[in-house]
Amino acid sequence: MERQAHRRPSSSADAQAAIDGHDAASALRRLADHGATGRQAVLFYEESDLVIPAVQLPAFRLPRLAEQLHRANGARARGEVVRNALRDLGFEWMVYGSIAVERRQLHPRAFLASYANPTLLHRYFSRRHHEVDPFYQGTTETSLPIAWTVDELAAHRTMRSDRARAYLDDLRASGVGSGVSFDVPGPRRQNERYLVSLLSSDPRAEWLSDQVLQGAFTLACCMHELLSRHALIRPAVSAARQALSARQIEILDLLAKGHSDRGIAEQLGLSAYAIDYHMRQLRRHFGVRNRVQLVNAAAAASIWPSRPVA
Repeated sequence: MERQAHRRPSSSADAQAAIDGHDAASALRRLADHGATGRQAVLFYEESDLVIPAVQLPAFRLPRLAEQLHRANGARARGEVVRNALRDLGFEWMVYGSIAVERRQLHPRAFLASYANPTLLHRYFSRRHHEVDPFYQGTTETSLPIAWTVDELAAHRTMRSDRARAYLDDLRASGVGSGVSFDVPGPRRQNERYLVSLLSSDPRAEWLSDQVLQGAFTLACCMHELLSRHALIRPAVSAARQALSARQIEILDLLAKGHSDRGIAEQLGLSAYAIDYHMRQLRRHFGVRNRVQLVNAAAAASIWPSRPVA
């Protein structure tokens, strides 16, 4: 894959830090620690938080990038593969995150911070830009990769409010000029979808050729395959899941899959009173106040390994 000769990296300090991949995690963890996301309870994670066990690759031929990602030995090597692929295509950043669909409402669930523009991703959730982003909201009426510039995005029918203009201003202030975005369904849960955006500081439309879109699609699909099917998020405190009873873990797993309280009771043969009791205990355990926050906490817990990862 040939590097785009006309591209040049952003000169801003934030852009360079994001390319190097060192500042995104610390900025986002500060965001999570201070509760700036409000009731959304977003989980931010890095490559170093992932455990990806060795898997037998299919006998059929896969994209070379998929094989490189699977065979990369650890987070550093995997990060090098991804950043090289981004640079070769002409992008500086990548956003990858899961979104829960709960009672017709969209809630951010877990986002990979390693390749994000740290300034933008911090503002994206702390200023609730996801509520007006047409790619997050799924109002673009297609799941195909969409090439866009910030100026073209400004012309979209949903971007005429003051809040939408504030989001566009933050895109520009963060050094983002263009991108390719699309969403894909989750492989395990019907009430989950994934947002993928590859971002560039180049504001021009002409550099986003079909070749770039094809490369962006391949990179995004390879990452989605690896992260959604094979990756486990290493718990910050391995005892967190151990502190739960086997029954509570069953309830969490069903909650993460989108079951209602009544559905969980029927699945487990428990009374509504018992489910209500366990829900109260789980909310207290995870330090959340409502079902939406607990759904997000359950989604994070449900992809932890049952045994602590060494």
